[in-house]
Amino acid sequence: MSEEKSLEILNRFSYIGMIIALPFITMSFLAYALLSLRHGHAKSLLCYLASFFGVYLLYVVISYVPDRQHVPPSLCISLVLLLIYFIFAQFFWMNVLCFDGWKHMGDASGYWEPPTIEKQLRFWLYSAYAWGMPLFLALLIFAISKAAPPKVWYNPGLDDDNCWLNDGVPIFIFLYLPLTVTIIVDIILLVVIGRRLKENEEVRGNKKKKKYRFIAHIQIFTVLFFIWLMEIITGVIIWADGVAPDGYWYFMEVFNALTGIITFAICIFKKTLCMLLQRRFHEIRRGWRKKYSMSSPRRGNA
Repeated sequence: MSEEKSLEILNRFSYIGMIIALPFITMSFLAYALLSLRHGHAKSLLCYLASFFGVYLLYVVISYVPDRQHVPPSLCISLVLLLIYFIFAQFFWMNVLCFDGWKHMGDASGYWEPPTIEKQLRFWLYSAYAWGMPLFLALLIFAISKAAPPKVWYNPGLDDDNCWLNDGVPIFIFLYLPLTVTIIVDIILLVVIGRRLKENEEVRGNKKKKKYRFIAHIQIFTVLFFIWLMEIITGVIIWADGVAPDGYWYFMEVFNALTGIITFAICIFKKTLCMLLQRRFHEIRRGWRKKYSMSSPRRGNA
């Protein structure tokens, strides 16, 4: 089998896997949205899942562009910038989850407790950071692509026909470097949170709740960490040798395809969330029953 044909099959398999994974990411998002959770952590997780969905959806859309040389350049650039934006947003929202876990470890408020003005302001600041920084970085990449000479080494290459950043230095500077910084910060924050949990002598119930939240952070971060790690390794291999072994491509693409399903398992298959979903279901059912009983005609005297 030729190398071109092999990569074509691998890419098709990968994007079919992403299409399969998209409903799982959607179900994770809808589960938390259905709960109408007021806690800032849950809202941040919703934003993380939304950006994750955007990454997969845009990967699939760009991969099915039939003939990129005949696609309007403005459409190609717009799709790539959107994809870059959501990639950054996914990593920055993970950064927010880790930072919030470190900064406000003592917050043991319930999921349905009305948020205070301080907590609302905190979430808006998080949103400005996690949505604003990706926008700034994406616009910066666009501006440099327009301003830099076509063949210069630092040109991101958005004006090329490949609908992606140039391999080598540009993709490392403009994509991998910012993502690496967020990963390093996340690791430091998670280590500090783990040490504080170990040394903490607070009430047992609150400590248990914080421990479960910390484990969830570790699990979600692990998925994102391996996505980042495999992207870095791929970039280095392609930059050095021009091509990666078929076995490596199978491993990497299968993992990328399964990350949505893994995230669904992490987010949904938890005892606490199942109890919250059950409680929410009963609340909705009682609401419908009450509404139906009030709207039903009463039997009275004729």
